[in-house]
This record gives sequence, C-alpha cells and structure tokens, in this order.
Amino acid sequence: DMSVSEGEREVQQQQQHLKVDYSKLYAKRRPDEPRSHYAQRLKFINELIRGMGDSLSDDRIDVLSNCYTNVKFLNNKYHPDIMEILEKYDPDVGSVINSRHSIAHWKTPTADHGQQQQAH
Repeated sequence: DMSVSEGEREVQQQQQHLKVDYSKLYAKRRPDEPRSHYAQRLKFINELIRGMGDSLSDDRIDVLSNCYTNVKFLNNKYHPDIMEILEKYDPDVGSVINSRHSIAHWKTPTADHGQQQQAH
C-alpha cells in the first residue's frame, strides 16, 4: 500500500533528528496508524532508547511502543511497571491517565426539575 510507505517516509524525514533505526520493525508505520500517532510513537521510542538503550531488546521496544499507542490514544491500561515506563518517557501519558481518573469521580449531571438529587 503506497500511502503507508509514503506517509512513513514523510514522517521519518520530519523526525530525522531522532536516533531511531528506521530499518527496525518497531520503527515502521503500522497499516492503520495515523501519521500523527506514528510521529509521536517514534518520539517515544527515541526517548525510550536514550533512557534505557542497551537493556532493551527490539521485541521489548516494539511491545512498549505498542502499549504507548494504546494508552495514549485508546485509553488502555497495563501493568504498573509498564505504565511507569510510558509516563517516564512521555510525561503527557501521566496527565492523560490522571484526567481520566478524575472524570470517573465526578457526579453525573442530572436534569434539574426543581428538586435537587441528593448525592449519597
């Protein structure tokens, strides 16, 4: 599919300053991956490699970058160990997670027909 490789090349050129080996499987753009997600995932991979570098196998980088996408864009959650790594290398992830937590605790608004519902 041309559009994938075209978009992939474009993003890679924009992100040339990153120390990411684009021949690696984890650095390829996924078939259904929007360019903006791909660009952010590459930045995350770059930070990850800068921070943890030699201790990571390619498979591990692939898994973590997958988790990253799923947490940041799809609201998934993983084992705390993984969440910690994701947050460390993209602080945004932390605020995304925290904002979702706080939403859960808000009182659901109810239609106001003159009688206030009592919160229990």
